[in-house]
Amino acid sequence: MGEAAFSDRTLREGETALLIDGKGRRFMVLLHPSRRFEYHMGVLSHEDIIGQPEGILLKSSGGASLRLLRPRLADFILKMKRGAQVVYPKDIGPILMWADIAPGMTVVEGGTGSGALAMALARAVGEARCGAPGGGSGRRGRGRPEGWSRWRSARITPAMPGR
Repeated sequence: MGEAAFSDRTLREGETALLIDGKGRRFMVLLHPSRRFEYHMGVLSHEDIIGQPEGILLKSSGGASLRLLRPRLADFILKMKRGAQVVYPKDIGPILMWADIAPGMTVVEGGTGSGALAMALARAVGEARCGAPGGGSGRRGRGRPEGWSRWRSARITPAMPGR
């Protein structure tokens, strides 16, 4: 994405938003104008979220404060649906370090799970060097994991200096 996309940090319809309450609980919501976020401290319409800049403090109908952010890769991994085996963010770091993964490398990941490690590898090597999970005959014909698509649609990549 170019500089214009990076400078406009408002959340839009179809993006995933992260709401953090006063106790640090994290709630991920896929923004749609006709929906609303409901939890034990009140209700917040998605229309009240769409168009707001990240970092803003929102109020639920019950008066509770919720910080609005874009989710990090770690947030997606921890909240995504997964099967029997998952690679958590605390494990991904050491895997990237011990495997000496760096930008520009070509890495083949043959997982059949949630796609958490594949997303981290794509970020580490650069997406131009990474085939999307679910391509080819991998994942036993199930296609791309849901987490991959949601993470890709929520990402905003800053423009590189000098470009």
